[in-house]
Amino acid sequence: KQWYQRRVAITAGELVNIADKGSISATSTGWGGVASRAIDGRTDGQWGKGSCYHSSQAKGGKLTLSLPGEELGATWPVQSISVFNRLDLCCDQRIQGVEVWLDEHMCGALTFVEGQHEYTVDCEGKMGSTVTVYHPTQYLQVCELRVFVDASYKPDIPSFVNVAKEGEATTTSVGWGGVASRVKDGNTNGYWSGGSCSHSGNAGNNRVTVTLPYSDIGIKYPVSAVRVYNRLDTCCDQRIDNVSRADI
Repeated sequence: KQWYQRRVAITAGELVNIADKGSISATSTGWGGVASRAIDGRTDGQWGKGSCYHSSQAKGGKLTLSLPGEELGATWPVQSISVFNRLDLCCDQRIQGVEVWLDEHMCGALTFVEGQHEYTVDCEGKMGSTVTVYHPTQYLQVCELRVFVDASYKPDIPSFVNVAKEGEATTTSVGWGGVASRVKDGNTNGYWSGGSCSHSGNAGNNRVTVTLPYSDIGIKYPVSAVRVYNRLDTCCDQRIDNVSRADI
């Protein structure tokens, strides 16, 4: 299935939320509050309802949302970003100081208001492809994230399709449960806890091979590009150095 087939229903002159069409990841997950909850379409602020993201880090937690087409260079004119806060009285004040970024531009920092559920920052229509919600001093809790763009805007996106997902992945070794199939599962989450990164069992001379669909009957593809998503945990992100080539 081609990602660009997932279209946003639009009406000219309106703003639409595109967050739920993107891909989200987090630096950590606490108490079962996975990142995907932040774009599940539910704004319920009560923890017991199961719709809020929660970091395991007491400070420095980050949610990263790649907007639709980010992997192909698409950017969007973001008008505003809304963050829905957790409403449990134990924890609602933790939103104080949360920073909301569009690429390298900080759209705003949030100030806690008792009883307020939705906090909105103005991004002034700046072009961007990645939204980051970051808390430098407290646990990060987000019950919904919405990114609003002009509904009439259509990004210039090449009509490429990812054929790796339909292929077969193998590897020379597997370590820590990081099986080869993770490299083509459609999930670009770069954090190990997200369960979507492959990991070799050997410290050197490792290879992952993706055999494209129908190669066994001689089908070949005009490959325009190969994109590799790195692990983002700071312990290990530098290991991508000297990954030398993709053989096609």
